[in-house]
Amino acid sequence: MKQTSKMVMIAVALLAGVSGTAWANGTEMPPPEPSPYTPPPAPVEMPAPPPAAKSDAGFYISGAVGLGIPGSFKTDYSPAERVDTVCTPGESSYDSGKDGKCVIGKDSRCDSGSKSGGNTVPPTCTSETVEYVDTANGADFDMKSGLVLNGAIGYNFGSARLEGAVGYQKHDFKDMDEDISLLTAMVNAYYDFDVDSSVRPYIMGGLGMARVDMSWTSDNEDVFAWQVGAGLGLKVADATTLDLGYRYLKPNEFDTHGLGDGKLECHNVMLGLRYQF
Repeated sequence: MKQTSKMVMIAVALLAGVSGTAWANGTEMPPPEPSPYTPPPAPVEMPAPPPAAKSDAGFYISGAVGLGIPGSFKTDYSPAERVDTVCTPGESSYDSGKDGKCVIGKDSRCDSGSKSGGNTVPPTCTSETVEYVDTANGADFDMKSGLVLNGAIGYNFGSARLEGAVGYQKHDFKDMDEDISLLTAMVNAYYDFDVDSSVRPYIMGGLGMARVDMSWTSDNEDVFAWQVGAGLGLKVADATTLDLGYRYLKPNEFDTHGLGDGKLECHNVMLGLRYQF
């Protein structure tokens, strides 16, 4: 124990001697060396979030003009003509009360003339063209192409569209001075294919009503109508699309007021603009 205490005292004395010598020489103990500087890590830049995609949804209006190419107009009956020989019997007491026109082969008064005092008086005859309706045969009438107009208001859901549309078209007959016009009110549904391009193809279909107006009668007919089609939409501005499309329009059969039921179909090629709000 005494040995340990003695060693401690010697160490303290040595330390005191060293400190005293440094103080006596006017020097200080050197400061500890600073630790080397380590710069902080550079900040990591996070990528900017992509811009939010603009929604295609919204209301729109559209207008189109085109060419309507009708198929032949078909009817149950056909107009026809025949030539009848119309005669006026000779006047005599024998024919009293029977004077008037008659048709040879259909009236015995004209077969051999009328009798006057035992003598035959020949009738006076002329030829006459008679128009009639041939109910045994139908008819096909060729028609001319005509202007087609169409306007619509709808809503775009993104890839699908729904609209209400009004259309008008008129077609003249090729071989006679008559015409047929159609005024349609349709509900149309569209599907736009999502392609990575400014040109988007689409398909469509519609149901509605058609008012058929025929120039040879003051009556018109309201019938069910349907259509199908396809086309391309080209975006030419932020809210404007150029539309090129084809429509097959088919009204139901309608009363022609003279030739039975009529059947008509139209192939319409349309070019229009669609503006979305």
